[in-house]
Amino acid sequence: ISTSLDVLVSPSEDVEMRRLRLVNTTGTDRRIEFASHAEIALATVSEWRRHPAFARLFVETETHPEIASLLFARRERTPGMLVPALVQRLVMPDEQSG
Repeated sequence: ISTSLDVLVSPSEDVEMRRLRLVNTTGTDRRIEFASHAEIALATVSEWRRHPAFARLFVETETHPEIASLLFARRERTPGMLVPALVQRLVMPDEQSG
């Protein structure tokens, strides 16, 4: 199994994308269990440094099985405010385009 990790960071937006690619190079079918871990706070650096556990407290999670995704969003502090969000998605080879 070969692995590669691509990290893309936008120079003009507050966006980061990561792609972990696993390729079976053996010719034998393999079954892989995959887990990921992240401390998702969606807070400013100063909020995180002041109190990391408190910063994580306001993150809500939704599952979207129809697109194999998890959506993490920070709870609104005031109605109508823009909130930071993060999406994690699992893409299988038969779902790729191009």
